[in-house]
Amino acid sequence: VENWTCAYCASSKTTLADVGVFEHERKRVRAYAGYDGTLKRGVVAFRGTEPSSLYNWVENLDAAHSTLPTAKAKDGVGRVHSGFQDAYESVRKGLISHMIKLRTNYDGMWRHFEVEITGHSLGGALSTLLAVELEALGFRIARVTTFGSPRVGDWRFADYYDEKLGDRTHRFTHAHDAVPSLPPRLLGYHHVATEVFQNAEGEYVVGDGSGEDPNGSDSEWTHASLSDHLTYLG
Repeated sequence: VENWTCAYCASSKTTLADVGVFEHERKRVRAYAGYDGTLKRGVVAFRGTEPSSLYNWVENLDAAHSTLPTAKAKDGVGRVHSGFQDAYESVRKGLISHMIKLRTNYDGMWRHFEVEITGHSLGGALSTLLAVELEALGFRIARVTTFGSPRVGDWRFADYYDEKLGDRTHRFTHAHDAVPSLPPRLLGYHHVATEVFQNAEGEYVVGDGSGEDPNGSDSEWTHASLSDHLTYLG
């Protein structure tokens, strides 16, 4: 991936330069970041939870964290899920350093340096945390796109995120995907905006910006499908 010669890299229409890979094997976190010379933007992508461990991960997410989140957001606004914060910290230092390097190399007027961030599942939660920190560090966040992301923090965190980045975020959800319903709202968690929900008929519904649009994923009676979690945009 660093040389952008892997099978997926070669078939991609995107060519990245100065690619860095950041991972923590035990925490099952992996991300890559590079510079897209066509878009003139930095790009960060977080891997989702591996399918082989998906069931156990979802089960643990539902059961192991039975209290309100305990780890603070970087700027002290709201609280976030301690497990997500811990996973983010495992790659944070190297990833942030790499983004600063890209900003230095590709934009002398660094406040104009734009970044796109994406991730699936656990990667969606980590994308949300990274976006908050990069924005606070002066990066211009062009777009955040997540797929099947769980709830990351409480309503204070969600409100802060939406104020800063809600207009540049699309949080895709799909039919009966189990993960977006976790951790439960009853425990104080709240989704960030803006949801784009693909229902079972394949139709897309853009959320109202609240993060918890009743016409979105919450409109489904059941959230028990892991196959829906693994299928997005076809």
